Amino acid sequence: MAGMPCPAQREISKYQWPLERIFGRRNWCITWLAELCAANDRLFMHITEQRQDYIHFLCFVRLALLELNCSAVSIAYQAEWLLKNSKRKILSDLYNTVPEGLIGILSRLGPHALPERYYQLILEMLSDNTARKYLTHKKRIFKRDLDLLPFIQEKGQGAASADWARDSKVYARIMYYTKVTQAIHPELPREQIVKSLLKFKRQEQFCKWINKQLLSVNFPAPFWAGNAWLHPVTTAAELKSTARTFKNCCYAYLANVLYERSYFYVSEEGPAVIMLVRDAFLGWEIDEINGIANEKVLPHPKARILNAFASAGIPERREFRWHDGLDDFLI
Repeated sequence: MAGMPCPAQREISKYQWPLERIFGRRNWCITWLAELCAANDRLFMHITEQRQDYIHFLCFVRLALLELNCSAVSIAYQAEWLLKNSKRKILSDLYNTVPEGLIGILSRLGPHALPERYYQLILEMLSDNTARKYLTHKKRIFKRDLDLLPFIQEKGQGAASADWARDSKVYARIMYYTKVTQAIHPELPREQIVKSLLKFKRQEQFCKWINKQLLSVNFPAPFWAGNAWLHPVTTAAELKSTARTFKNCCYAYLANVLYERSYFYVSEEGPAVIMLVRDAFLGWEIDEINGIANEKVLPHPKARILNAFASAGIPERREFRWHDGLDDFLI
């Protein structure tokens, strides 16, 4: 009947769910493994009888077969080959000689299969003495260890730096600041950013680094270009300078500006700093108008500022906010 899977497809589908239980959902090897098991049902039993490290071994074999372009080798032959031979024999068939330390490293990778790029990274790093020694001396190898591998090869970035970075909080901090810096400066290579961050040991050093990167950020285009005496703050450096000049905390709203939740203007009338906020439904509104050290602005310059923004369609913040009344309807 039209639309019904053929017997071979049904046989492959039969193995996909149990293999996903072993290797993880949407694992990159599942289809290949299901085809192997459908070709030789003894292989599935063989997989379930092995230790956990066999998961990583099979992923590594799949990577090697893809790189060697062995598509001409039949699935049935591959299944029989995996059943009959030891790990060392299979790896020597693929690479002539088994890469030093590989079997031991695969045995310490943990209970779950990894994305393809991690196995590729392991293979690349085995040719580097520093990285190989770092991995072979680990009792357990986690994803964060592998993430740091490319950054411990150069002189001065040895195993001690990587051990320090393995601490979960430090690792999370390095990865977070790396992503932030990449978003700010997409032209900077990831490796360069992480190598710079690995030099730091204290939170203050991380903050100093990220602030230095942020100072070169340009803000989203302002909703209104301003006038001769009222202009928008368009860069992080300008916002920091404004915070110092007016002795306030407007620089603390940097993230809000980048996400276009807030925007700042500086007025020569007053002088004053004007903070706009964006209402989810009604658009930009004036949230605050403050002088130096958050002092109140005199009525006359404040009125001029309000009129200038009103002419651009930006009103003063309303007494009633949309979210103040929204709870009445969320029952």
